[in-house]
Amino acid sequence: MKNHLLLCLVIQISSLAMLTGQSKYVVDSLNQQLTILGQDTLRVDAWNELAYQYRRHPSDSAVFFARKALALAENLSYDKGKADGYMRMGLATKYQGKLSESKGWYLKAFHGRRDLQDFQGAASACNNLGNLQKAQNWLDSAQYYFKEGLALVEDQQLAKIKATLHNNLGNLERQLGNYEEAATNFDQSSKISEALGDKFRMAATQLNLGTMYQSLQNYEQANLCYQRSLVIYQEKDDPNDIVKCYINIGNNYYLQSEFDQALNYYEKALRSKGNIHASILAEIHNNIGSFYKVKKDFGLAKEHYQTSLKHFQSQSNDARIAFILYNLGTVNQGLELLKDAENAYLKSLRILDTLPDPSLKWGLLLNLSEIYAGLGKYTVAYQYRNRSNVLRDSLNENYRSAMNYKFNFEEAEKRNALLQREYAIKEAENQKKSKRLISVILIFALGLAIGLGFFYYYQQRQKTRIAEKNQQITSQQKQLVQNEIDELLATQEIRAAHARIEGQDTERKRIAQDLHDRLGSMLSTIKLYFDETDSKIEALKESNVQSTQKVAELIDEACTEVRRIAHNMQSGILTRFGLVAELKSLTRTLNDSKKIKVELNTFGFQERLNNSIEISIYRIIQELISNVLKHANATNLSIQINRFDDILNILIEDDGQGFNPESIDPDQGMGLKNVRTRVAGLNGTFSIDSGKGNGTTTSIDIPMPAPLTSSSQDQLNNNKL
Repeated sequence: MKNHLLLCLVIQISSLAMLTGQSKYVVDSLNQQLTILGQDTLRVDAWNELAYQYRRHPSDSAVFFARKALALAENLSYDKGKADGYMRMGLATKYQGKLSESKGWYLKAFHGRRDLQDFQGAASACNNLGNLQKAQNWLDSAQYYFKEGLALVEDQQLAKIKATLHNNLGNLERQLGNYEEAATNFDQSSKISEALGDKFRMAATQLNLGTMYQSLQNYEQANLCYQRSLVIYQEKDDPNDIVKCYINIGNNYYLQSEFDQALNYYEKALRSKGNIHASILAEIHNNIGSFYKVKKDFGLAKEHYQTSLKHFQSQSNDARIAFILYNLGTVNQGLELLKDAENAYLKSLRILDTLPDPSLKWGLLLNLSEIYAGLGKYTVAYQYRNRSNVLRDSLNENYRSAMNYKFNFEEAEKRNALLQREYAIKEAENQKKSKRLISVILIFALGLAIGLGFFYYYQQRQKTRIAEKNQQITSQQKQLVQNEIDELLATQEIRAAHARIEGQDTERKRIAQDLHDRLGSMLSTIKLYFDETDSKIEALKESNVQSTQKVAELIDEACTEVRRIAHNMQSGILTRFGLVAELKSLTRTLNDSKKIKVELNTFGFQERLNNSIEISIYRIIQELISNVLKHANATNLSIQINRFDDILNILIEDDGQGFNPESIDPDQGMGLKNVRTRVAGLNGTFSIDSGKGNGTTTSIDIPMPAPLTSSSQDQLNNNKL
């Protein structure tokens, strides 16, 4: 029962003797001095002293004065002033709860004072570092700094700091379970303090000595030490030290199950007047919460634990935060709020995993095991119970050491035998529970494995069916797209054929009209001239020569007209169905389909190309457009065809899904193969730039002969005739 109660109590409060309270007289005196002091070392010392006087003040006054002292000391190269400023910053940030920052300032103070051969100042910095580490539960680190401080003053006549370090080291050794070392250090501190006649240091040692007796369950001797300390601190009239005594006396009654007496001292501490530090208020509320928890009043207990938690969080004290979270977990467990209890325990565990002291963790792990068992999570419960058992076994060694020291005062062998018997019984019970839990877990695991097997089989069947349906849908969609593309291209071919036929009919009508109107009339005129010549041949011998010449001229003119009609017949077809016109028609057809947006740009086509070249180029572009429609899933398509002096460039770009040109099988990519063949037939070059998700750009360059001038074209036509 007492071991369980010990987990719910505060880690016992120790005292650092010689903590001077803020004195209004001292502060007023220093402020008056500052009005007459120059910018010298005396001003640095005054500011450092003001920072010390304000160290516990809730404002930032201590930090303000310490920083001013540091700045001036830096300008003056005043090393002692800087070291003192570092120490004041460490104190100020500690009382603000900035423990990591405080450690940095204390370390600077330690190195600065040691370099100045100020061994008392360096040892004082070590003492502050030890207390800081102890407050965060870094006990091994705290032990190092206390011993380092003692080593600095071992050969020095510095009795006061020696007494303080022995007192604090003794309290730490007690907390570590090293009771013989603790007693030795307390004895050293008491002898030095008594020789100095320093009753306040004696009070601090008595307070810590009482805590050691309390740990050894020697409650009567512990109470005597606490009462001696209280009398001295009441004379000193420091509210923080008086409250510490009340708390420890209350704890002493609590551990003896005299709960009402314990509550009386806790409430007396809470009613104390003066500027009580937040960490001490947090301990009071924690202990009152423990009282109400024992009384099964979990609601009130929870309120006090939450208040305690807020105070410790304001001080960034991780060790105490973890402890209060543990207590909140036990209260929520008592209220059967298992999820709230689980959350509190897990938060506490995350902090405890970063701290070196495992004394609280084993009980927390055991409680978590019970929580998960209550939630039906037996596998997790079993894991936490195992972790608790392993940790408990590692703690038994420290516990036995404590008991062995106590047994020098009491009946050691009997107590040890009872402890071992109790441990054996609990171990046997734990083994039985573990076996039952393992059986339950195995049955559950087997059922779970079977269920998962059936679930996996069902999921695989569903995936297979879905994949087959998706494949079928995809195939149908591809076929529909292909049909639409083929229909679109076929429609364009039909439109082009109809346009050609219509053009041919129109051209035939125009030729017939020209032959009738032009050539027919000329030939009729020629016939008249010949008839006239035939009828008057004898009478018109002289004029016959002129008529003959006129007939010859008309015949020449008729021949010229025939050549012109033939030329008009040829150029009319090309103008109607030339490359640019054909591409514009194709562009309109594609845009009307609403499946893709096509943009056509041409340049340099003032003169026509050879008809066979135009047909080849049109087929190349038509094939590339077909590939885009079939494979690219593009929404935009750009066609550029530019004719320069000696080259024709075709550039086709889309914003589709792209592809890897090197992955195309030459035997299967018939479309691209046809394009390459046509380009090669025109002595051109062909390149593709594409990638997955980046669209495709196709570039074709075809060499072109220089365009014919109009005179050379007429000469060519004359030669043809």
